[in-house]
Amino acid sequence: MGRRRQVRRQRLKIYAFCEGESEKQYLKRLGMDFSDRISITPKVELFENAVRRFEKDAEYKKNIPELDEIWFFFDAGDIDGMAKEWNTIQPHIKTLRTLRRMRQKPQIRVRLLMTTGCLEYWLMLHFQKYRPAVLTKEQRDQVVRDLDKTCQNTFSRPYEKGNADIIDKIFTTGLGNAIQYGAYYLQELEKSGLPPLTYPLEPDSGELDKRYEWLLSQTDTFTTVQEAIVFLRSLSPFIT
Repeated sequence: MGRRRQVRRQRLKIYAFCEGESEKQYLKRLGMDFSDRISITPKVELFENAVRRFEKDAEYKKNIPELDEIWFFFDAGDIDGMAKEWNTIQPHIKTLRTLRRMRQKPQIRVRLLMTTGCLEYWLMLHFQKYRPAVLTKEQRDQVVRDLDKTCQNTFSRPYEKGNADIIDKIFTTGLGNAIQYGAYYLQELEKSGLPPLTYPLEPDSGELDKRYEWLLSQTDTFTTVQEAIVFLRSLSPFIT
């Protein structure tokens, strides 16, 4: 019998927009871990600026035909006075989904990697089940202090925002925990009315939008970062 022919699969091309350097470093670490499946480009900016980039920046526009997904990695809520309600975000998502109008390729998928209050809540899930209220600056600061204490106990060094080395240590130590715990708390919210997804790995945009809208309207602590990572784990590795 002849050799079994392998199917060539392209890396998924992703642009990922985020709020700060810590998120950028986390995305870079994620890209390294899944480099056999994705090519990810992290940028520190959010919705309106992202739309403007694709509409006016030649470097962005030329990548539209090959772009698979656009991610936004940000803190849900309004602790810092930045409006992140669904009705302010949805028009930008709609625009980005329709950037590519090609018969042979589907629309660009947009994913929201949201965490209530601060990235540090998502990072804490790498170590333990943890779900405090994160509705005020004082509560967010407590989450940061909890993470700092955990890093001191685990790595004998403090947590430092934007530090690639400490982000790498957190990622390597507890990614599996974060995926499990983040998913658990979303399942708990489904009992309270969070719309479920019929196909979690390949969600219909209508279902996904209802889910995002519900989450952004609530005060419950949650994260959706694990959903993007579970999706990446479902992808077949790139074969040359």
